[in-house]
Amino acid sequence: MARALGVVDEQVVKHNEAVGMAVPQDRLDGVAYPGAFLLDEDGVVRERRFPPDVRQRESAAIWLEEGFGRDATPLGPISEVFSRNVLVRAWTDVAAYHPWQRFRLKVTIAVQSSQFLYSGSPEEVNRSLRVQVTAVEGLDVGAVQMPGSHRRSLAGQGEVRVYGGETLLTVPLMVAGNASIKSIDVTVHFQTGSIDGSEEPGELRLMVPIGPRP
Repeated sequence: MARALGVVDEQVVKHNEAVGMAVPQDRLDGVAYPGAFLLDEDGVVRERRFPPDVRQRESAAIWLEEGFGRDATPLGPISEVFSRNVLVRAWTDVAAYHPWQRFRLKVTIAVQSSQFLYSGSPEEVNRSLRVQVTAVEGLDVGAVQMPGSHRRSLAGQGEVRVYGGETLLTVPLMVAGNASIKSIDVTVHFQTGSIDGSEEPGELRLMVPIGPRP
């Protein structure tokens, strides 16, 4: 297959060396090297991507979005909860995980057109938009990836940073080799506001089901 796609093992090594990606010295001959090829509708290879470490495994969605700049559709079950005019939806970009595979939890928080979410700051923890994943042994949780907020001037509050409409937050995850994870417990902390004033800070909790690949 590698020869059919025009990339044999020696070419992969030379490619990685050329771009400064080291091939681990403990790599075993015959062990599959992780990589991805992007084909067009005619089956022609348009792009290819190889990680710097043979032990690194990523979800297909990460390959598409981070590697090739394409949007990926949700594969895992979507959990949602609605309260106080706030809709929270959460899912993973894999239906089931492999040990040591990197994948992501995605969380959207949507408010009405007349509302906004406070972005907050380190000094304003109570009103900051935050996503918290409950700690579970064997589940490695990375730093939450937040989108850019925008400035808004409010009477009596001056200039604040807010999110409007639907906001997407991404949480990198990885499950250690022998760990068994059956669900991911997520808590979203938020505070909404409008031209009429600010609501009290709140939180919504939901459970995202997931499990190991058979």
